[in-house]
Amino acid sequence: MFLRQLEYLTALARERHFGRAAQACHVSQPALSAAIRKLERELGVALVNRQQRYDDLTPEGRALLPWAQQALASLDGLTAEAARLRHSLTGTLRLGVIPTALNAASLITGPLLERHPASASRSERSPRSCTSARCRRDRVRSAPACSRSAPRQQGETRLV
Repeated sequence: MFLRQLEYLTALARERHFGRAAQACHVSQPALSAAIRKLERELGVALVNRQQRYDDLTPEGRALLPWAQQALASLDGLTAEAARLRHSLTGTLRLGVIPTALNAASLITGPLLERHPASASRSERSPRSCTSARCRRDRVRSAPACSRSAPRQQGETRLV
């Protein structure tokens, strides 16, 4: 079992669509589907209900999803702690951006990535009607288009 397979499973659960999950993971849809099938064989249970298109996770898939998420969170924690010990910033900044501000996002992320090469940035296009609840659900920590009316959540950075 590879951590990449767990990333694919969590992306599929989040995106609820094989193509979008593959795009989010920067792989082809057949590669994502094959990796999830391999994970199902390794675990000995079906994780995804498949019809003509993605249907949903099976009850077993829903039960195992928190374990996959915890494994990935533990890996992120391990990486962050090692970076802290090296006195460097790591992690992924998820930035929710309205379509007209996508180019401006690079003004924030460019210098950050140059200064901290072990970190990553992921700008996600959000419609102007993005709600703070959607930002929290999608785990966007910095969202200029979303953060004006919402109370600050622990760990949230405001960029307005």
